[in-house]
Amino acid sequence: MREQEVERELQPWVRWLARTGFVARGIVYGLIGFFALRSAIGYGQPSGSGGVFANIDSNALGSALLALLAAGLCCLVLWRAAQVVFGLMLEGKSLAVNLAIRFGWLCSGLFYAGLVTDVLYRLFAKGPSDHGHTLARLTGWTMHLPLGRLVIAGVGIGILVYAGWQLFRAASVRVVKRLQNRPRRQPWTPAVWLVIVVSEFGVLARGLVFIMVGGFLVAAAWQYRPNHSQGFSRALESLRDQPYGQWLLGAVALGLMAYAVFQFAMACWRRLGSD
Repeated sequence: MREQEVERELQPWVRWLARTGFVARGIVYGLIGFFALRSAIGYGQPSGSGGVFANIDSNALGSALLALLAAGLCCLVLWRAAQVVFGLMLEGKSLAVNLAIRFGWLCSGLFYAGLVTDVLYRLFAKGPSDHGHTLARLTGWTMHLPLGRLVIAGVGIGILVYAGWQLFRAASVRVVKRLQNRPRRQPWTPAVWLVIVVSEFGVLARGLVFIMVGGFLVAAAWQYRPNHSQGFSRALESLRDQPYGQWLLGAVALGLMAYAVFQFAMACWRRLGSD
């Protein structure tokens, strides 16, 4: 009951920001999964967000599509900002948990703000942002700062903790709870259960990729090799280079597309008072 009251207290435009942001995030992950699946069957390279934006920009309506995607991601950033500033959906949580969740929201908002910056660079600078090497350069610059290696290791550990939380969500009922914003009198149809199973698979696949990204950062800090830090696209490439790599990459690609389904389902069903 309290969760429904919280959602009613939110202004309609705030809920609109959240749901639009979920759709935009779903589009990004869906396209990453699509290009990874193409790579798994022998066509091209897997792409992170930068590669996805480059592929969109190469189409006839690329600029318009990128502008719409940037607007959607801006909605997601504003939703995260509202959560951090106003503590939306944090009723009844302890101070320590409150601060930890807000910090996670802040990191998420900064990450998607970076994606918005990447899109805007492509729209107005009319050139690639060299996204594939940005993480390595940033890691190298940070390592030369006092305690820089500890900072990089801390970021990597933070990503690993977040990935572990994703896996816990996939193994628990938390994904189901996020998709229960439906009248209780309505039956749970096979289609709804299918969406839930697909969503669980998507959260699991995304968590596994984040484990790889976090592990690469920790290894780069430990070995003092910035070039060993790898983002999403490099993590997918590493999967492909493993024994049975095409099968592994294909499974993860389908998982990322499943995560897109999860985001679209959240845009429709998520109970915004129950994060």
